[in-house]
Amino acid sequence: MGCTDNFNLRPCIQRVVYGERGATGATGPTGAVGPTGPRGIRGTTGATGATGATGVTGVTGATGVTGATGVTGPTGVTGVTGATGATGPTGVTGATGATGATGPAGEAQPAEAISAFSLPSAPVADGGQIVFDRNYMQQGQALTHAQNLSLIHI
Repeated sequence: MGCTDNFNLRPCIQRVVYGERGATGATGPTGAVGPTGPRGIRGTTGATGATGATGVTGVTGATGVTGATGVTGPTGVTGVTGATGATGPTGVTGATGATGATGPAGEAQPAEAISAFSLPSAPVADGGQIVFDRNYMQQGQALTHAQNLSLIHI
């Protein structure tokens, strides 16, 4: 059933009839690891990675010794006078002084008065003048009003 001319390396055509495939056999043992191959050429450097998170702040160190006091510098220029502060509270009222001498008696000034009206009452527009047609009373000479006019003289 095999090919008989295998030594002359001629192609051999065989007709093979297959039956149903059988179950897969058990996996054989793993073979020995082969020798490590030669190291390859070095590749290009990759991109720099992102900066990591900042670490926790360390403990504060002890305070150092206070240094010597320096030389006092020259006095600076006097600054501008500041604004006047608010007035303070009023103090306690002092004792009342003695009553002064009575002054000379004065002359009484005469009272001046005038009263005027209209009968019947006269209508007046906004901004208009009021015309009084009657004088009820007049005392003194400082105030005057002529009847049926709007003017009162002072």
